[in-house]
Amino acid sequence: MAYYSVLAVTPTNEDWIPDYLPTANKLVAKHGGKYLARTATHTQVEGPSQPAALRIILEWPSKEAAMSFMNDPEYKPHLEARTAVQKAITSSSMAMTILARKFIPKRTDPAQRVDQCHVKQL
Repeated sequence: MAYYSVLAVTPTNEDWIPDYLPTANKLVAKHGGKYLARTATHTQVEGPSQPAALRIILEWPSKEAAMSFMNDPEYKPHLEARTAVQKAITSSSMAMTILARKFIPKRTDPAQRVDQCHVKQL
């Protein structure tokens, strides 16, 4: 079952980026992940304002693959560098990663709308 990492990142400086990107890209691939979106061009269309400079969505083959990436010893110093520059800003702008399982609701009635389907909690 696929899992997705959804990130909102607002760096306070960019000193960490040149070292971070090549390593993160290599390790994402090593753990079976792929980038679905990595952009500074995005528009929030719902909910209270949650500004972020970057929005990133990755797809993983499993929860274990995503967690293996996050816990990879080679990634740890780069993760620490990325999150360290977030500490000085407000919580609404800090880096945030959400891991979500892919869910496709079963439809018994073809006319059933998606918003009427029951959603399983992880």
